[in-house]
Amino acid sequence: MSGLTVYLVDDHPVVCSGLDALLSSQEDIRVIGWAHSAEVALCELREHPADVVVVDHRLAGSMDGVDLCRRITAEPYLARCLAMSATADGESVRAFVVAGASGFLLKHADPERIVDAVRTVGRGASFIDQRVAELIAQELNPAARAAQTTLTAREREILDYVARGLSNREIAVKLCVSTSSVKAYMSNLLRKLGVTHRTEAVAVAAREGLLALVSGGGRG
Repeated sequence: MSGLTVYLVDDHPVVCSGLDALLSSQEDIRVIGWAHSAEVALCELREHPADVVVVDHRLAGSMDGVDLCRRITAEPYLARCLAMSATADGESVRAFVVAGASGFLLKHADPERIVDAVRTVGRGASFIDQRVAELIAQELNPAARAAQTTLTAREREILDYVARGLSNREIAVKLCVSTSSVKAYMSNLLRKLGVTHRTEAVAVAAREGLLALVSGGGRG
């Protein structure tokens, strides 16, 4: 059976059941299982890999969602993580980003937004809810935020490709430049935006209207 495979991790059975029903109603999405703790999820995902793992912040057991995200986005899992939480603050969002999450969504988001987030993360792009983008942007110091206006046209173009989920190599092909040139542009981008990770850069850019792609508010 083809389609996007999804695994759910949440310590509330009702949430897992609701997400399962919502996502399974989509023809292109298949929920392959769920767990209430990180420990169970790690065991099951080793045997049955998923394209996207939807992870709650607070979990049963000794590991929280950030710990799980860090594990499943690395070897041997290499899954894409979509973090979800009933509430969010800048610190927790950035913790997930540093751990490797491709997106962060609030649980009370509209069903259509949840499905859109899963599909977006599944195809390798970043999904940044506008409210979450604001949390990240608010954590930047004034100097870093002022530096956003100094992005060149090429840097904005690369940032848009990053938001679409393209790798440095794929961006290099699009722009007919070397991969090392793209890496240099990315380094400047992150420095100017005052962030250290690609997903953070997309979040800040979405918040400040720097993207041709409307990230987290619609389709990409």
